[in-house]
Amino acid sequence: MNNANEWTFPVIFKDIDTKMNFVRYILECFQDFPSETKLNCDDYSSIMSLICPDFPYSFIVFVLECVDPSISSGRLLTHRVAFGNFLLALPCCILYPFFMHEVLTLYKGIDILRNGIITRDKFLLLLNQVLKRFIHHVEEEDEEDEKVESLVCEVNGHEKRYPNPSLYEDYFEATIDLEKSSIQTLFFVMWQTNDLLLKCKESNQNLNISEIKEPEPSILENESS
Repeated sequence: MNNANEWTFPVIFKDIDTKMNFVRYILECFQDFPSETKLNCDDYSSIMSLICPDFPYSFIVFVLECVDPSISSGRLLTHRVAFGNFLLALPCCILYPFFMHEVLTLYKGIDILRNGIITRDKFLLLLNQVLKRFIHHVEEEDEEDEKVESLVCEVNGHEKRYPNPSLYEDYFEATIDLEKSSIQTLFFVMWQTNDLLLKCKESNQNLNISEIKEPEPSILENESS
């Protein structure tokens, strides 16, 4: 496994194995970091640069927006996000960047008032819309491959990996008692059901995945420093 001074952004995204190795590495590095500590975008960028010097600031912004889509570009330095939430989001964004980008884009289109929360029904429609675009890739798999760990296609030489479409059913069942949802709710479900994330978690039994619960507006409000 790479040392901190060996990680570069191209190395991380070389293939799925390097992505998973990096996820395991950061989980190990931060397993004792206080999960309730709230940091802003610059703080997270500084921390990640200690591990990967060329880790893009824009990717940090992307991860924080997935944690809280209500963040605006003008409040990146004053808006603080709990480290535990960041640590749950970062691996999902590394393993499935195209998928998470599509989810975030559609989410922002629905959450016009930028509250950071939408109804569960709207989120299910969103998730179904994203996953359905790639169902045909599953149908092309050999019949003997009954379980498809994730969908992978190549676009201009770059891997685009998507979670198994069963994520929709997993999300539906896990959130049956909720009225509202957020992208953070999706992260909780993925960490409990996604094969790649579960493999990464195997090496860090101390990773705390809270039970799925109704997202609270107070968690997603903009906070001043």
